[in-house]
Amino acid sequence: MLESRYFNRLGFSEQEGEALRVPSRENLATIVEAHLQRVTFDNLSQHGLPFTASLDRKKTAQKILDEKRGGFCFELNGLLSELLLELGYPVKRVPAIVHAGSDVGFRGMPTHMILIVTASENEWLVDVGFGEPAIHPLKYELNIEQWTPDGMVSRIIKCADSNVDAILEWKKDETWSPRLKFQWEHPGQDLAAFQNGLDYTLSKTSIFYQKLIVCKINRNEKVSLAGTRLKRTAPRFGLDSKVEIKELGCEEEVKRILEKEFGVLDAAPLDLSKSKTADPEVWTQL
Repeated sequence: MLESRYFNRLGFSEQEGEALRVPSRENLATIVEAHLQRVTFDNLSQHGLPFTASLDRKKTAQKILDEKRGGFCFELNGLLSELLLELGYPVKRVPAIVHAGSDVGFRGMPTHMILIVTASENEWLVDVGFGEPAIHPLKYELNIEQWTPDGMVSRIIKCADSNVDAILEWKKDETWSPRLKFQWEHPGQDLAAFQNGLDYTLSKTSIFYQKLIVCKINRNEKVSLAGTRLKRTAPRFGLDSKVEIKELGCEEEVKRILEKEFGVLDAAPLDLSKSKTADPEVWTQL
């Protein structure tokens, strides 16, 4: 059982954890928000730190819950899906294709996992493994603008050139921009079905391999570390949003930031060699 270890990792007391064992939309939102606040989106395992990413539940639980580390979508959404299933939520694991910017468009294969979770008689799109997802679940319904407490505005629309695909968009600077594409009525898959996506993420062609990224968000602030660039955005959305960027000078300073800002207590051995030679544009979106 994951429940006790997971709730401890997310900072809930035993009493709070007991209340969260009842499936509901409100409890689901509380779990998702705590997850994004406490567990980093990161690729530290590809830049020196131990624990190679895996679809194995036991290994992933050891890394995230016991070692108090973070990870990326296949680890974070994969393990969260196991917790939600234990708690009694119907969950579908759905492959998604990432939009890689206007120059690239949607990638050629699914390299992401989202969760479609049933709670309070509705389906909800849940994602704790995308760097900067909505901080609460999004109602799985087409063509409605959805505001979450972080100020993000999202919607799900049908793909114009496909009868089966949907696109998740967010509104930035009054413009709708695509984020993910996925099959609208997907039946869901076992974790093992995501091996190809995991293999790509771990490959040398992936941006996860090319440069270190660590990101943590809450309602008011996003803090990210891309290579040696520390970026703080607060508030995260709106006309008064401010961005502070600091270039860190050495590996020891990066390790101090990993501990202070992200709770990574032992960042040795850390390897910044790939990050220093990577394209400066990699991970600038975070």
